[in-house]
Amino acid sequence: MEEYQILATLDGVTCALCGSLDGVRLSRGEFEEGTTAPPFHPWCRCTTAPWFEGDEDGERLARNAEGEWETIPAGMSYAEWQDRYVDKDGERGIINSPIERKHPLKIEFGFKKLGERQKAILENIPNIGDVHEFAKRDVKLLDLSALTASTGHEYAMFTNKGLRVVVHGNQRSTHINDSYLKHLIKNNYRFSGHTHVGRKKASLTPSQGDIDVLNLFNQKNSIILNSVGEYAFIIPDKEDK
Repeated sequence: MEEYQILATLDGVTCALCGSLDGVRLSRGEFEEGTTAPPFHPWCRCTTAPWFEGDEDGERLARNAEGEWETIPAGMSYAEWQDRYVDKDGERGIINSPIERKHPLKIEFGFKKLGERQKAILENIPNIGDVHEFAKRDVKLLDLSALTASTGHEYAMFTNKGLRVVVHGNQRSTHINDSYLKHLIKNNYRFSGHTHVGRKKASLTPSQGDIDVLNLFNQKNSIILNSVGEYAFIIPDKEDK
């Protein structure tokens, strides 16, 4: 076996993350639980299966609206199954936004490109050091993870009610001078989170600079994401406070 695929459970309670990863194929050497293979979260029901040429000609199981199992083509993904059998009258089900259909894990491994919303974000901050203020509805933390997967750069986000400021960093940091940080604090912004480049759990380890910024904003925690959409909380040690 040279490749494996991720298989989500085809029913109405599968989460957006698992649904978006259904059908993703990876090489055997990329297998890492929690990052490129399930479980992706507590009580995750995803599994993996060997992938061979021609596998898409078989069948797989899905649960219908009455709760009964039925067979569908093996090559049909969760999103395709949902579009065909679940979504009714224009109402979306579990996977209901572009970012959920363009999960960073798919982008990191070259299966997908940035979604239209993510492209629009990058167009406003195309270069290292660029800063832009967005409406809150136009950018989410998972979008920054997708941008990191696509560009190999870090991004940071600060939020104030209906507005969000996003900073385009480099491969190692999102350096922001103290005067601008104090400007954000004065205008009641919060340090929502930022990204680190990498796929491993170690990429979620905060730097001292991350903790310093968190302390500057006098916050108890913030979020750090990596290139495949995993996240952890930045929580300063007591001595750092």
